[in-house]
Amino acid sequence: MTNRGLGSINATLLVTDIEKSRFFYESLLKLKVQYEFYDGRLICYSWGNSDEIILRISQVEEEELASLPKPLGTGVEFILNVGRGYQYAPGSFEKHGYPFIWDGCLVAYDPDGYKWMLAG
Repeated sequence: MTNRGLGSINATLLVTDIEKSRFFYESLLKLKVQYEFYDGRLICYSWGNSDEIILRISQVEEEELASLPKPLGTGVEFILNVGRGYQYAPGSFEKHGYPFIWDGCLVAYDPDGYKWMLAG
C-alpha cells in the first residue's frame, strides 16, 4: 500500500461574537484573512507565509450554540508553532491587555473559550 500522505486538516470554530473573535485571531494570533463569506459571518484564515487555510470561524447565535450537543470544544487544544520567536508572543497580548498564561509557552483562550497554545 502506498502512503500518499495526508491532506491538510483544519477546524471550523463556532463563535458567538465575530468581532471579538476577529480581534483575537487577527490582532493577537496574527492569522491572515484569506476569504470572507456570508457578509463576514464565515472567515477563513491562514498563517505565516502560507495561503493554506488552517482555520475557519463561523458566527452562530448563542441560542443555536447552546442547543448543540455537549461537549462542544471541551478538551480541545490548538497549538500554533510560531517558531523560535515564540518568547515574543506575549507582546501583542500584553499590548492589548488580553489575559494569557506563560508556562514556557503562551496559553490563551479565545472569546468563546477555545484553548490556544503558542509554542516554538
